[in-house]
Amino acid sequence: MKKLVAIPILTLTLLLAPHTTQAHPTPTDHPPAHNALKPLSQPLSAPKPPIRTQPPQTAQKPSKRIPSDLTKRCPKWHHKFAEHGLPVKVFSYIAWRESRCRPNAINARFNSRGEVTWTLNRDGSIDRGLIQVNSTWVTVTSQVCKAPRGQMDVLFDVDCNLAVARYLYDNGGLGHWGM
Repeated sequence: MKKLVAIPILTLTLLLAPHTTQAHPTPTDHPPAHNALKPLSQPLSAPKPPIRTQPPQTAQKPSKRIPSDLTKRCPKWHHKFAEHGLPVKVFSYIAWRESRCRPNAINARFNSRGEVTWTLNRDGSIDRGLIQVNSTWVTVTSQVCKAPRGQMDVLFDVDCNLAVARYLYDNGGLGHWGM
């Protein structure tokens, strides 16, 4: 029976690299091709970014995208947007657009066994709550809301929903809501 021998990547790279007579490259040598093996600049599982308490430095100016029609707002929740450090005018409009100001909004239908039978999202994900946080943010929701992983119904709680919205706003801006 033959045994497999593990060859370290560095050794394999040296074996496969073109041979040269120079001990060290000179300044006129060409850099390696862009697809050559290079050491990783970061670990494979980079740490999660910290939750920031200030809005992003490059905050977008959404005022042109927010209709002036004040009926397209959720004034009932203004104090909560401010409490969570979210731009009130912008998130009041987002809440109206996404959920019509309903903290129990969901963009899916379920059968009697609790299985999704329809969702608005093409990828099968589900949006929940006042700001319609997407189910793909399961890990963030778990960490921010201190809930068991996969327990997405916590997004129906306005404070949890807005805490996750704040995290998303701080880590990507309004692009998460298409603005």
